[in-house]
Amino acid sequence: MIRTRNACIALLVAPAPSWADTNKIRPGLYAIEYRLELPHLERFGVDTRVERCTEGESLPIFSAKNAFENCSLEDRVIEEKRLRYSLICEGVSTGRAFADYKLTLDGFSGRVLVKLGGKNMTLTEVQSGRWLSECPASKTD
Repeated sequence: MIRTRNACIALLVAPAPSWADTNKIRPGLYAIEYRLELPHLERFGVDTRVERCTEGESLPIFSAKNAFENCSLEDRVIEEKRLRYSLICEGVSTGRAFADYKLTLDGFSGRVLVKLGGKNMTLTEVQSGRWLSECPASKTD
């Protein structure tokens, strides 16, 4: 009986998974819900769910389609389970995005402020994701 109790206590104080100590989002396949919020259009927001793989450096912006595909990741900061970064595109009338995520052991939640260049339009994408599994080799972004 004493051995069983000690075994249970040992399981409760086991160290956290090693990936939790790295400076990025846990790599893998995520179930991600996102919603586009536009100023003054409260009823426009529709939650959409996708499954997407990530290597852990950043997350895609879904509502801007491919607008940030060739932009550079800058000002990446991670501290106290929070990830912030900017996506900066070259050129005068190009887009910019500023991401701020709260990280958890099994996912993330956050907001991405998107400024579309030539259109002078600002929108916010609200995201939350739950880790599902490791990525199949052909699905990593």
